[in-house]
Amino acid sequence: MLTTLQEKYRIEEVSNQKFLIDNFMSFKMTDDKSILAQTHSFLNVNSDLIVAEITLPVEFLVEVIIACQPKSWNGYKKKLKHDEKYTLESLLYHLRIE
Repeated sequence: MLTTLQEKYRIEEVSNQKFLIDNFMSFKMTDDKSILAQTHSFLNVNSDLIVAEITLPVEFLVEVIIACQPKSWNGYKKKLKHDEKYTLESLLYHLRIE
């Protein structure tokens, strides 16, 4: 009985992880909402991953945030990619200014 319950919860946990990973991978930013608000939504998705014990390097998250910028931000996105190496805090600062 105990093994069956453990298996059931493990299956639910794996399903939840797959759902969270899918949310992360399909995240897109649009022009109709604030970039900063969308970035915070993305970071909330990342927080959900952390709770599910899936941790990504900060450098990876920074690059994903830059890559998710909408097409209208292509010029700024190129600038960010070729500029200095950003921390999460410095990227949020630059997005706040822009």
